[in-house]
Amino acid sequence: MRLDPKCRAVCFDMDGTLLDTKVDYKGISDTVFSALEESDYPNELIDHTKTYKNNVDRWFVWMQQHGRAEEAGRMADAMSARINEIEMERVDEAVPFPGVPEMLAALHEKGYRTGVLTRGNREYAETALRIAGVAGLIDGMVARDDYPESEAKPAPISMVHMAETIGVRPEEITYVGDHKYDWLSSVGVSANFVAVKTGTYSEQDWYALDPNITVIDSAADIIGFI
Repeated sequence: MRLDPKCRAVCFDMDGTLLDTKVDYKGISDTVFSALEESDYPNELIDHTKTYKNNVDRWFVWMQQHGRAEEAGRMADAMSARINEIEMERVDEAVPFPGVPEMLAALHEKGYRTGVLTRGNREYAETALRIAGVAGLIDGMVARDDYPESEAKPAPISMVHMAETIGVRPEEITYVGDHKYDWLSSVGVSANFVAVKTGTYSEQDWYALDPNITVIDSAADIIGFI
């Protein structure tokens, strides 16, 4: 497979795609659910079968409907601060997956722009990319806290922000990711999507999501597309 002729940029999720990192995602989820349970938000509306983001989105709507948007904003800031702390705990262990630095350099040599669209906070993402030694190979980044939570990945507008950051149109981006959230942020704005198996999704998981999806072993394999 080759990159689409109209492709001008290849962008990436970070954790599990570009970098092998050690973020305590269970700790993040537990933090959010605990905050919701300890508030006066009706516990019967909390759904542990859904992601913490899904629950936070529903909680925020409920707070707005009850005239408590400002209070929700303060609570969201507190949750975000704790999430940031958890993300930073093991940031010094971030390493690129094998072949990733060479792949990013090859993209630049061929004239492609590169970017990172991540749900990590900006301080964490910048630190992880620097420690992993690939920050200089990334042209632009959109992190979770760059825009309101409603515009963070997997909201398709996050890909619009990514495109604006690196000076291309969304449909000119090929986005590489390891999670359904990555796919969702792409399909909503017609960006091309390539799935990797370095995260928690297997090839079977990806094909169950989209039978026509392109699946590769690692982000480093993009080098064979150019």
